[in-house]
Amino acid sequence: MTPAVGKLSDAVSVLVQYLKQRGDPPERVVIEVKQVVRAAYRDAQFPLDPDTRRLVDNVITWAIEAYYGVK
Repeated sequence: MTPAVGKLSDAVSVLVQYLKQRGDPPERVVIEVKQVVRAAYRDAQFPLDPDTRRLVDNVITWAIEAYYGVK
Protein backbone atom coordinates (compact mmCIF):
# COMPACT_ATOMS: atom_id res chain seq x y z
CA MET A 1 0.00 0.00 0.00
CA THR A 2 1.42 3.36 -0.99
CA PRO A 3 1.58 6.17 1.60
CA ALA A 4 -1.21 8.05 -0.21
CA VAL A 5 -3.48 5.01 -0.24
CA GLY A 6 -2.67 4.42 3.44
CA LYS A 7 -3.73 7.97 4.24
CA LEU A 8 -6.95 7.47 2.29
CA SER A 9 -7.65 4.26 4.22
CA ASP A 10 -7.04 6.11 7.50
CA ALA A 11 -9.39 8.91 6.42
CA VAL A 12 -12.09 6.38 5.59
CA SER A 13 -11.70 4.86 9.04
CA VAL A 14 -12.03 8.26 10.72
CA LEU A 15 -15.18 9.05 8.73
CA VAL A 16 -16.70 5.65 9.50
CA GLN A 17 -15.99 5.95 13.22
CA TYR A 18 -17.65 9.38 13.25
CA LEU A 19 -20.73 8.04 11.46
CA LYS A 20 -20.88 4.99 13.71
CA GLN A 21 -20.62 7.11 16.87
CA ARG A 22 -23.39 9.28 15.45
CA GLY A 23 -25.53 6.14 15.44
CA ASP A 24 -25.61 5.40 11.72
CA PRO A 25 -26.23 1.73 10.88
CA PRO A 26 -23.74 0.00 8.54
CA GLU A 27 -25.92 0.31 5.46
CA ARG A 28 -26.20 4.08 5.98
CA VAL A 29 -22.43 4.34 6.47
CA VAL A 30 -21.83 2.62 3.12
CA ILE A 31 -24.24 5.02 1.42
CA GLU A 32 -22.50 8.03 3.01
CA VAL A 33 -19.05 6.78 1.99
CA LYS A 34 -20.24 6.17 -1.57
CA GLN A 35 -21.64 9.71 -1.71
CA VAL A 36 -18.32 11.16 -0.53
CA VAL A 37 -16.42 9.12 -3.13
CA ARG A 38 -18.80 10.14 -5.92
CA ALA A 39 -18.53 13.81 -4.97
CA ALA A 40 -14.72 13.63 -4.88
CA TYR A 41 -14.51 12.02 -8.32
CA ARG A 42 -17.10 14.35 -9.79
CA ASP A 43 -15.30 17.42 -8.44
CA ALA A 44 -11.87 16.19 -9.57
CA GLN A 45 -13.25 14.91 -12.89
CA PHE A 46 -11.29 11.66 -12.67
CA PRO A 47 -12.13 9.00 -15.26
CA LEU A 48 -13.63 5.82 -13.84
CA ASP A 49 -11.09 3.48 -15.39
CA PRO A 50 -10.47 -0.04 -14.00
CA ASP A 51 -7.83 1.17 -11.51
CA THR A 52 -10.15 3.86 -10.20
CA ARG A 53 -13.02 1.42 -9.87
CA ARG A 54 -10.73 -0.93 -7.94
CA LEU A 55 -9.79 1.92 -5.58
CA VAL A 56 -13.46 2.78 -5.06
CA ASP A 57 -14.16 -0.88 -4.26
CA ASN A 58 -11.29 -0.80 -1.76
CA VAL A 59 -12.73 2.30 -0.10
CA ILE A 60 -16.05 0.53 0.42
CA THR A 61 -14.26 -2.55 1.79
CA TRP A 62 -12.25 -0.37 4.19
CA ALA A 63 -15.45 1.31 5.35
CA ILE A 64 -17.10 -2.02 6.14
CA GLU A 65 -13.96 -3.28 7.88
CA ALA A 66 -13.70 -0.07 9.92
CA TYR A 67 -17.35 -0.27 10.95
CA TYR A 68 -16.97 -3.80 12.26
CA GLY A 69 -13.39 -3.40 13.53
CA VAL A 70 -11.93 -5.90 11.08
CA LYS A 71 -8.46 -5.52 9.55
